[in-house]
Amino acid sequence: MVRVAGHRRGCTWICGTGLHWGRPGCATSRCSFSPCGRPGSFASRRVTPSHRACGCGRSCATRGRCHPLGRRCATPAARWCASGSRRWERAVVGRDSLARPHGDGQRAVRREPGASSHASCFAVAQLEVLAANVAANVSRHEPLIRAAVEAGADLVVFPELSLTGYELGDAVRLAILPDDGCLDPLRTLAAIHDITVVVGAPLHRNRELFLGALALGPSGSIALYTKHHLGAFSPEASPSGPIPPPEWSVFSPGAANPLIRCGESRAGLAICADINHREHVARAAARGAGLYLAGVFSIPSDVDNDHRTLAAYARDLGLAVGFANYCGRTGGLWSGGRSAIWSPTGECLGELPACGPGLVIARRGPGVWHGEVVRVS
Repeated sequence: MVRVAGHRRGCTWICGTGLHWGRPGCATSRCSFSPCGRPGSFASRRVTPSHRACGCGRSCATRGRCHPLGRRCATPAARWCASGSRRWERAVVGRDSLARPHGDGQRAVRREPGASSHASCFAVAQLEVLAANVAANVSRHEPLIRAAVEAGADLVVFPELSLTGYELGDAVRLAILPDDGCLDPLRTLAAIHDITVVVGAPLHRNRELFLGALALGPSGSIALYTKHHLGAFSPEASPSGPIPPPEWSVFSPGAANPLIRCGESRAGLAICADINHREHVARAAARGAGLYLAGVFSIPSDVDNDHRTLAAYARDLGLAVGFANYCGRTGGLWSGGRSAIWSPTGECLGELPACGPGLVIARRGPGVWHGEVVRVS
């Protein structure tokens, strides 16, 4: 979101190119937008055959298309209007609703059809995937992302290896680069709806293969997390059939560990076996994380223990903790589902059942957290 300070001559606008204009028209001939006459609403116009600003705040000079998302330029996007102590934010792309003006320079934001403020609101997603079918699995992410937007979430986290399924035998073939084109539909949703989307995939990086999570930001940024503590299933996980190979036989242990912005908070990430190491979550808390969000593949016999572990971390370290698990079958094993979120007191804010896709939403109000469970068909 681009902020604009108040302008003593009246309402100051900012366009996707980062250039300002004020009433009664465009302050520079290079600006590719012009106001249509009411706060928060814009009409775009092309200035030259080769240059226009796009809705994600980027400029592009190739046939009016936005790189790297590949969307048409000049789509509506979030913009600020500031006039004295009154501010408006257009929080949902392509919608006409605006926040009401709010005094004393505070932001009053309404995201339609759900509500969100810049206090933390995040979601964990539970889904069933198709083995080794990235395109189909991207499509299965999309309704969950839209449901998270409807609920007002700033960030949504998916399970471990959510784009491919837990198919370690195919990990080399399925591995992606951070700028892989298969991510474009998800990056577009993140940009349009102003939400960060955290998905899982095998990652090629520096000639090594990592078990990774990609945080796709609304600005087009991509932050990479690579699993630190690689795990393995015991033979008891599938007494009647084969089990996946140990992760360390496929992947290199990772070290990338960014903190991800979520409203007014920052989130530390984890992937499955990382949560078994208390020092991992303690380091996230020491670095200033207020949230600890894990994408996992947890089988039915392990879910209760994982829940106890994460509830204890939440209570002991004062973090909101999320657990995003699969439902259905992946990697030859049944997942235990029951994705959940715990408040910083260790209270469970919501838990999905073992079967079926959905979301658990957590919202932080003044001094209190609220949870919501959303089933998504």
